[in-house]
Amino acid sequence: MVYSAKPAFTLSEFTAGNKCLTANRDIKMGEAIFTEDVFLYGPNLDARSPMCLGCGVNVDTSVICYDCGWPVCSLYCDKLRIHKTNECEVFKKCPNMSFQRFGSKKFKLHQYDCILPLRMLFLREKSPDRWSCVEQLKYDTEIRRDTPRWQNEDSFVVKFIRQKCKLKQFDEELIHKVCSIIEANCFQISSSKNNLRFVYATSNYFSHNCLPNCSFVISPSENFRIYIRAAVDIRNGEQLTYSKIKPITPTLLRRQELLQSYYISCQCYRCSDPTELNSHFSSLKCPKCKKGPREVLSLNPLDFESEWKCTKCKYQKSYKALKTFYNEIEKEMNKVAEMKNTSEMIACYEKLIKKYSPKLHPNHAFIVYMKYSYLLLCLSGETFDSSDYDDVEIKIQWLNELLEVFDIVAPGFTCVRGRTLHMLYKVFVIKAKTYNTSKKSEQEQFTKCMTKALHYLDMAEQIMVVEKPFSQSDDTSP
Repeated sequence: MVYSAKPAFTLSEFTAGNKCLTANRDIKMGEAIFTEDVFLYGPNLDARSPMCLGCGVNVDTSVICYDCGWPVCSLYCDKLRIHKTNECEVFKKCPNMSFQRFGSKKFKLHQYDCILPLRMLFLREKSPDRWSCVEQLKYDTEIRRDTPRWQNEDSFVVKFIRQKCKLKQFDEELIHKVCSIIEANCFQISSSKNNLRFVYATSNYFSHNCLPNCSFVISPSENFRIYIRAAVDIRNGEQLTYSKIKPITPTLLRRQELLQSYYISCQCYRCSDPTELNSHFSSLKCPKCKKGPREVLSLNPLDFESEWKCTKCKYQKSYKALKTFYNEIEKEMNKVAEMKNTSEMIACYEKLIKKYSPKLHPNHAFIVYMKYSYLLLCLSGETFDSSDYDDVEIKIQWLNELLEVFDIVAPGFTCVRGRTLHMLYKVFVIKAKTYNTSKKSEQEQFTKCMTKALHYLDMAEQIMVVEKPFSQSDDTSP
C-alpha cells in the first residue's frame, strides 16, 4: 500500500486551543492516508508483568540490563538508545532503584508508570526542538486535578521521579503536565505480548469518535511505526477520527472509560442511541417476556445511572444491578482470556455463550466478543482440523451474524472485519472438503463453496494488506 508524500489532510483549529485534522479532498475507503515513525513510547499504566524496557515485550526477568539491572528481553534491547540514554542513566546511579518484582495478576507493577514520563521529561533537557513539539500537544491539567489518576501519579510517578530518582529539577506541576500530555495523546497496545503506549507528532491530532472514519495499525517490527488509512469513505472537509478505545465495547462501559481515561463525555450518535444504531450492541433480554422482541434498553444512554426498561413490558433494571451484572461477566471473560490451554479456552467460551445468551441480546458486545474469541481459537492453526466439520454450519452462521454487527459498529476497512472475513474463508474451505469431488452430484457444491471461500479471502486481504501483529483501534481478539 502506497502512502502519498502529499498529505490528504490539513491541521486546523476547531475550538479555542484544540486542533484537529480535516480531509482536504475526498478520500476513498481503504485509501492510505498517513504513516509516521513513533515520537516516543514506553510502558502502559497498570502493568502486571515485567517487560523489556527496550521493545516492550513481556519478559521473565532472566535477562537484565548490564548497567541498571532492569529486565530486558535480550542484549540487543539492553543497548537500545531509548532505554540507555534515558532511565538507565538514572537507575544505575541510584542504589535503591533496582527492579522489584511484586506484580501479579492482582497487583500492579507501578514502577513502570514513571518510564514514559521520564523519557518525555529528558527531552526538555537533551532535545529542546523535540520538547517544543511536546508542548504543542493538547492537554488539560486542571480537569485532572484531584482525580484518582492525579493521586496515583503523586504516589507512583511524582514521588518516584523527585525522591527515588533524585531529579529535583523537575517540579511537581511539570511532571503532572507531562502525564496529562501523555494521557491525552497516546495510542495504546494492550495484549498478551506487549503493554505499551505511544506518542506521535502528527497522528495525535486525530479526533476521537465511537464510529471512526479511520483505522490504524502499529507495527512493532518497524519500531512502532503507525499506518493510518480510511476505514470508510471520507468527504472533503470532514474531521479525521479514530477510536481512543476499542469500539467493540457497549455504550455504558465505553463512555465510562472515555470519561475516566480521557475526560471525554461522548455524546455522539452511537452513544446517544439506546439501540446503538439498531445494532443492539448494549441491549439485554427481558426475563419476563417470552415471545417476540423483548429488548431491555437504557432510558437515557447519556446518563450513567439511567434505569433500563423493556420495550414490551414494565420490567426495569437499575444501573447498580446492571453494573454488578457486567462486572460478573467481565470477571469470567478475563479469567478465560488468562488461560494458556487453547482447548480449555474454547470449552469455557462455549459455556459462557450458553450461560449468558438467555440474558443478553444476540448482538450484545459480550456475546459478540465471546463468539469472536471462540471462533478465532477454533480456526487457529493448532485447532484447525477435521473435528470442525461437524459444526461448520454453526460457525458460518455465527460469522455472518458477527459481520452484520461489525458492519454497523466497526464498518469498512477495519481489522475486526478483515479477520472475520478471513475466518469465513477458512470455514468455507472446511465445508468444501466435506464434499466428494469424485461424485458429479457433489462437484457443484464443492465449486460453490470454494468460490465463496475465495471471495471472502479476496475481501479479507484487501483489508488486512497493511495489518501488522498488533492493531488497537478496532481489534477485539483475546
